[in-house]
Amino acid sequence: MGTQTVEAWATEHRLLNSIALSTLKGATVGIDVKHYIIHLFQNESEPLVQAIGGFPLSLIDQIEHDISAFKSLNITPLFVFDGLPVAISAVDKPFTGHSQGALNTNSAQKRAQAWEEYEKGRGDQAVKQFNQVGSSDLDYLQHGKRVLIEYFSSNDIEFAVAPYTSHAQLVYLHNEGYIDAIYGAIDVLMYTAVEKLIVHIDTKTSSFTWLPKSQLLYNMGVNHEQFVEACILVGCEVSPKPFPLVGQQLAATGGHGNASAPIKIALSIILSPSPYATISGFVDPSATPITYFERFQKAYAAIQYQPVFKDSGKTEPISAAEDTPSDIHEFIGQRLPDEIYFYIYHGLIGTELLDILTSGLLVELAPLDGGVNTQYRRFLQHLHVDVYPKSLSLLSQCLHRYYQHKPIKTVQWFDQNRETTINKAPQALYHQVSSWKISESIYSEGLKNADLLNILKPFYAEVGAKEDEVNAFIESTIHKKPEGSAPTTVWKPHNPKEIAVNAVLRALQIAGLFTQDHHLTPWGKVIVKTLISTPDKFADDARFQEALTLALLLVKDGALNATALSPAIPGGPEKGSSEVQAHVLLLSRVATFISLNHKPSGFAGPLSHNILAFQSIVWKEIFSYRGLIESNLISLLANGDADRLAVKDEDWSHISSALPFLRVPNAATGVAAKSYFDKINSSNPTSAEIPGVIKAAKSELTTMFKQAVDVLDDLSTAFALWDLVHAGVVEAETQGLISSTVASQFKSTGDWVKPYIF
Repeated sequence: MGTQTVEAWATEHRLLNSIALSTLKGATVGIDVKHYIIHLFQNESEPLVQAIGGFPLSLIDQIEHDISAFKSLNITPLFVFDGLPVAISAVDKPFTGHSQGALNTNSAQKRAQAWEEYEKGRGDQAVKQFNQVGSSDLDYLQHGKRVLIEYFSSNDIEFAVAPYTSHAQLVYLHNEGYIDAIYGAIDVLMYTAVEKLIVHIDTKTSSFTWLPKSQLLYNMGVNHEQFVEACILVGCEVSPKPFPLVGQQLAATGGHGNASAPIKIALSIILSPSPYATISGFVDPSATPITYFERFQKAYAAIQYQPVFKDSGKTEPISAAEDTPSDIHEFIGQRLPDEIYFYIYHGLIGTELLDILTSGLLVELAPLDGGVNTQYRRFLQHLHVDVYPKSLSLLSQCLHRYYQHKPIKTVQWFDQNRETTINKAPQALYHQVSSWKISESIYSEGLKNADLLNILKPFYAEVGAKEDEVNAFIESTIHKKPEGSAPTTVWKPHNPKEIAVNAVLRALQIAGLFTQDHHLTPWGKVIVKTLISTPDKFADDARFQEALTLALLLVKDGALNATALSPAIPGGPEKGSSEVQAHVLLLSRVATFISLNHKPSGFAGPLSHNILAFQSIVWKEIFSYRGLIESNLISLLANGDADRLAVKDEDWSHISSALPFLRVPNAATGVAAKSYFDKINSSNPTSAEIPGVIKAAKSELTTMFKQAVDVLDDLSTAFALWDLVHAGVVEAETQGLISSTVASQFKSTGDWVKPYIF
């Protein structure tokens, strides 16, 4: 159901109008990102994103095409993302009803069926099954929202993140004259003062389709309030669950095939002599925390009093503030400081951790592979004990004490009836990292690029380097407030690059790479020494440096090794002895940190459920460490450790773009590595035969991955990464940081693979 049924009704009654896109020449159009992305995927989807992970490359290609069309017509787009979920939209228990968990469970079942088809050799049927999952959920496209924000920021395209729903924020921007038109879902019409809504833009035909609200309401025979009530009954953004009676009547009349049938039933209820008696008297057979009538009332209030970020810098209800009820938190959620909403609005922090703090609940959804293996679940528990508590502690420290003491529960997809508690790290954590004060001036060559290699290199004393100079540099990074100095005289980071670097270094200290006096820990020395060994080809490649750092952090956390998944998952190495297969498994896992670049038309090639399972671990690692960095960023800003007034309005979004651990690699390079070695291991070549076998394997690889831009180049990059990870592991063993068992896996694999890498 959902408000799409209203659009179907409008189509039936010929209320939609299509006109030339040039009509909007010179206008600023506010775009609901979620609605926009859904339409893009309807036109051209990438079903195998569900099988390889990462971000769909065709999406950026389509957006660039639309942006180009807008520019040619002097149309200015302003993209608006959803922010925190309103409390009433998440009222269902996790994994029940219309909760995100329930939707995730449904998607996981479809993916499992697709993998069954693939493993039976029915590839075409598997692709169809993957396509049924859909790819429009940006939050589940592995950092999808952050990737788009980074793209918009880097290309100076206007965007905003609403404190809650994008619909209300768009309405506010329209009411205040910041935008001239709204392109979004029917939900936008549930707010007053919006007369016309663009429901679709097609830049290929240079046209758009719009809906007049007055004609819609006239044809329905309802006023605005009745229209809102009808939309709630069919399910809307703030209250996804439809009125059960609508579903029952659909089933009784056989109306499931008619897209407009739900709204017709809802209208008949609303226009009946006693609609509220019908709604309040209905007994919902499903077990829910509240009655449907209470849900209905709260949904209506959530629309009427939806908070928006205003030009005053405050986040307030879209309606008159004096009318706001005192229990708004019951249907919107716990309020955060205006400063935090400001950082959300500019994309400095994702809403996941803030939602955990305000709701008191962390819901772990099944990853793309299904998450059945013990390795993923064990790594998840490590994050719950180590990373999440620290991120939540840093955020709560700069909020009201209520959040510092509020308990956090977690529910996981594989044990939905059991809640466990996440204990936040002590509040003293902030004070342990607050001494970082990095300015560009302390770097001898400046900070041309705020990548990990440039940031970390001066902290390491290379062979032949003057240790006194390194110690002097480290000493200069520690903030020591002069006695008697006024607060205004204390230096603070004041530009996007400096603010980002200070946040990153705080996070790396918490991750175990620095001591409290800013010296590298043993693991920090291993990682920085390995980074310094990066070949010149990748010296300015921030993504390669991040891949190397993440791989070694995963070794540190005990999740990157040659141990087979348990229970076994199909799609692992197939050729050679068990020892050789272990070598290939480890090499494929390291290769997974490098994303395969494929053409925008979408990925095509072999798949591996086994490699995707490891990619899920990589994705969760990136998500967690990015969250840790963002928590440090907000902690730094909210505690006044940066000169916030010195940051220009247009520079706020650039801070987020300067942070590492954004893009999640797909699993395709890992699959390519497995395919390459399986081809080599299909025979037992002698030393003289190896060059010919490698040539044949390369040729077959380019045939298998036809849509890849250059699969051999990506695999070569993965081999370069392997060499460095291998060197880092050897160094870690020398320092006594890892077990000899894990080290021997890497060393024996390194000896075996030497003749085959290129």
